[in-house]
Amino acid sequence: MNSLGMEAAALGRSPAPLRITIASGLLWLAVVLPVIGTVWLGSVSTNDFAAALQFAFVLVMAPEAAIELKHAWSFRVMRIAAFASMLCMASWHFFQGPFLAIPRSSDYLVLILFAAAAVGWFRQVKDTGFEWVFRAKAVALVVAMVWIGLTWWLLDDTADGQRIFRHTPIYRHVRHLSYDLFAVTALAIYFSSVAPTKTRWQFALLFLALGYLTTWSAGRGGMLALAVFVAVLVASSKREFWGGRNLLPFGFFLLGCLLTTLDGNADRLAMRVDQTLSGSVNHISSGRIGIWTGSLERLMQSTPAVFFGYGPDALLRLGIPANLPGNGGIVQPHSAIIQWLLEFGVVGTLAIVGVLATSCRQALGVLAGNSELSSQKTAAALLLALLVYALVDGIFYHAIPLTLVVLTCAYLAAQQGRRR
Repeated sequence: MNSLGMEAAALGRSPAPLRITIASGLLWLAVVLPVIGTVWLGSVSTNDFAAALQFAFVLVMAPEAAIELKHAWSFRVMRIAAFASMLCMASWHFFQGPFLAIPRSSDYLVLILFAAAAVGWFRQVKDTGFEWVFRAKAVALVVAMVWIGLTWWLLDDTADGQRIFRHTPIYRHVRHLSYDLFAVTALAIYFSSVAPTKTRWQFALLFLALGYLTTWSAGRGGMLALAVFVAVLVASSKREFWGGRNLLPFGFFLLGCLLTTLDGNADRLAMRVDQTLSGSVNHISSGRIGIWTGSLERLMQSTPAVFFGYGPDALLRLGIPANLPGNGGIVQPHSAIIQWLLEFGVVGTLAIVGVLATSCRQALGVLAGNSELSSQKTAAALLLALLVYALVDGIFYHAIPLTLVVLTCAYLAAQQGRRR
């Protein structure tokens, strides 16, 4: 371990308990409050709100964040990414205006600091940190479930019920609900297997609700990501994964799916299956092909943008959705690759891919280890599944799933440092 790694490890052995406790509370709020905030806030405002909460966490964890940033600088891929970022910002300043005047630019700066602070926090709290993140995600989702359920129960009109489906009273859209349905299901699969016997009934109820809402929401991207997550864990921990304690999540999850069918609320799933098997490619993709081609056409109109992008929130700022039939309400291109190309160009996209490749190598290293099912393997599988999910949806745009990506990468980075 180099001197910076030793410094970080030493810091982890002598924590400031009150400050770390405060930071843990702020991190919990940074995970939970953006979900609740969607009751009143749209996607763009939710991103800004999440960034403010993350910044509060960064301020409390500033010493650890500074150490982790210095440690990250020792990696060539991080130095290359920093140089690429400066080139992008210089291009935006020249062609788009002052960097900090571009919407969401400050959010991205905070996200970098948040990632460093999160690595430091995970070093302090050790393995309990990832369970803390799971509990925060689960609480936020349970609150959302109750909110949606009460709203649905209070409505008698079928048309109003359909409106709730299209624009849920929390999360704002059923697709955004699907992000957390996948995340909590994936994390609960592991944490239910290590939970005390007396608390396992809570997981049974949770999986029942997760199965019901996953079928009701019919999010194909979330189902794909869940399939990837399970496949990765089975491949790396086959014997451990199919142990008796893991029968509970799958049994109650499938029961929840069945209940959705029995009470007549599986229409959306049937529609999605039919959509997947028929029509044009653009129809099958829910209009994504049109969004992607329209975005790339706009990107090719500017040579500097091809290399360095148009800056944060490019799709919305450029008014690209307004020119795409039937897509006037979208704020992001439903693909991380297209989003990165629009915002950061080829240079910035390659830098982001390089940084994520480092996290993926760490994940694959964890998965290639012994066959024991662990929180590290769960995080590794979750990261790979989230990256697959990001290819067809806004995982790297919306703050709620993006925060989980950052925390998962930070947890793996902290574990990597401990193994050294």
